Amino acid sequence: MQSLRVEAGTRTQKKESGMVKHHAHKSYEIYYLKSGEKNYFIEDNVYPLLPGDFALISGYVLHKTSGKNFERILLNFEYEDIPEPLREAVDTCFSKVVIHTPANSRQYIELLLERMNAEYLENGSRIFLAAQFACLVLEIARFSAARSKAPDAATRQILEIVRFINQNYAEELSVEKLAERAFLSRSHFCRQFKKVTGFSPIEYIHSMRLRSAENLLENTELSITEIALQSGFSSSNYFGDLFRRYRGMSPRQWRNLTRAD
Repeated sequence: MQSLRVEAGTRTQKKESGMVKHHAHKSYEIYYLKSGEKNYFIEDNVYPLLPGDFALISGYVLHKTSGKNFERILLNFEYEDIPEPLREAVDTCFSKVVIHTPANSRQYIELLLERMNAEYLENGSRIFLAAQFACLVLEIARFSAARSKAPDAATRQILEIVRFINQNYAEELSVEKLAERAFLSRSHFCRQFKKVTGFSPIEYIHSMRLRSAENLLENTELSITEIALQSGFSSSNYFGDLFRRYRGMSPRQWRNLTRAD
């Protein structure tokens, strides 16, 4: 499994820490929270994580975390890199978003994750790392009861706006109109939206439009101007500036790069 990456980390600070940019990638992600508490915004829902929880994010799914004073272990891998006999177990894992580790299994899971991290950092045996990954996936697949906490009324209100944006990102949207739809003042709406999703309303709208544009760049022959308009941008110049800011290259460079793959 050449694509497998392992990363362990701790955050201890007063301010909340999380992913600071729109975050969606081709690779699959297994996120394990070892200590602390985090909110994980995934696609159009928010999941509170406690120690022993796994969050499982499939490829190209928008996600972002927020929280402080936490310790986590993160695995990323390409689905195509998974050995055929293991794919059914991976599919079982990723059929759920959050999975809780039973108390009697936590010690083994954390030992396994720590050994994987050490092996990865030491640039050790890929065969050994792949074997440990298989053990982890098979163990996660056994955990059938995913614990989920129902969001409160304020969170549900914001998630309804998130779903509205998901369905209408190509239309003309303004923060004022979205706030009216949520029956909130503009300032209160922006605070609540950021608290629930980790994004400002404008950041989230941009993220959805950019994802649409990426798909059109990769899979159609539409011009840059046509893609900009179909994705909800007011002009191709604005689209190009925003794309370069968040993706580090022009839309045309992105198209050439993805087509080269």
